[in-house]
Amino acid sequence: SDYFCNSKLFVNASMIKWNITQSQAKLRSLLIVTHCGINGNDFSSVTAQNNNEVVSINNSPFTSGECMRGCSYTNLNVKIGTSMHYESNVDYTYDLFKSEILSSKSINGGLVNGVMSGLISQNDFESGVFNYVYIDLSRKEQSVDDVAKSVIFEAKNNSKVKNLQLYAFVEYERQLVIDPEDGTIVA
Repeated sequence: SDYFCNSKLFVNASMIKWNITQSQAKLRSLLIVTHCGINGNDFSSVTAQNNNEVVSINNSPFTSGECMRGCSYTNLNVKIGTSMHYESNVDYTYDLFKSEILSSKSINGGLVNGVMSGLISQNDFESGVFNYVYIDLSRKEQSVDDVAKSVIFEAKNNSKVKNLQLYAFVEYERQLVIDPEDGTIVA
């Protein structure tokens, strides 16, 4: 697998429509990480109290969990090419997050007690400490899988903070073919 990363700032956003990637085949998953500005304001920098230096909030060790508090999405869907991932728009809750992530990359799907692989708790998700949007895109027919498609994220932002920085991580499958005679990469 390989990853494509993209980010976009949404200012005063109650409805979000974001064309994450133009054309990608063999899509496997989509992870959206939401960051909010300081009090919903500027993302780029804040002024330090002691010496008026401009500091990037992305470098602050104090913004790891607070940046997502209160972020929630309803009417969420992902358009893959010309079709929608969900039949109708969904409210992205912990139950949907859990059903999406359990089937992908968790040991035994996270279903056997004592053999789970770091699942996020409902309390952490709902309090906003780890309020991610994860969507498993791998469930589709093989003939459709090989066709390159765009990925568009659509949702209604229900948080009080309307200035959001979204980070998208699109996982896709890549195949590497190596010539056994000389070790060169063929495709």
